[in-house]
Amino acid sequence: MHLGLTNKVAMVAGASRGLGYAVARALAAEGALVSMSSRDADAISVAAQKIQKETGGFTEFVPLGFVHPNTRLYRDGEAQPGATRREHVVVHAVARLFLGAAIPNLQVSWVKMGFDVSLDCLRAGANDFSGTLMEEHISKSAGAAFGEYVAPEEFRARIRSIGRVPAERTTTYRIRRVFSEQEGVERVIPRLRLAGEPAPHHAATGY
Repeated sequence: MHLGLTNKVAMVAGASRGLGYAVARALAAEGALVSMSSRDADAISVAAQKIQKETGGFTEFVPLGFVHPNTRLYRDGEAQPGATRREHVVVHAVARLFLGAAIPNLQVSWVKMGFDVSLDCLRAGANDFSGTLMEEHISKSAGAAFGEYVAPEEFRARIRSIGRVPAERTTTYRIRRVFSEQEGVERVIPRLRLAGEPAPHHAATGY
């Protein structure tokens, strides 16, 4: 089939098996940029790797932890709390080892995990800090403390703080520009913590 889906974004839920898996595989084979989701992290990793080997249709893998504090599922006792700091880091490290060159890009979700945990995940094997945005409501409504606007200069400062070289990419992971040298005012902006929010374990320092 030629459905004209090259570089179109497709989101498939329940994609680790059955009909969801078949749809994700077919879309990837048509050249779509497929986002797969599942409640089973192990199963979705296996499914993504298998589809990638067959079609080469995935540009990145993005582990998304459950933000639980304000959700009805958690309040009603129907769901466990989301991942701990250690669990986030382990998932990213294992994903890097498991997916290897099959899916070379591993993205962190700073909106869900915050900057300090995200930097730990970059140290553990991730290579994509995600991107900036004006504001975010879904994760914040669920209880996340992040999601406000962050300037590109601050992203570059945080990336440099762990000894990495920042680069700008396209949606399809073509490198547009590498910032080998500091450009403009690259610095980390201190942020107020919410009541009850724990202090960061690693303080990120920028240029």
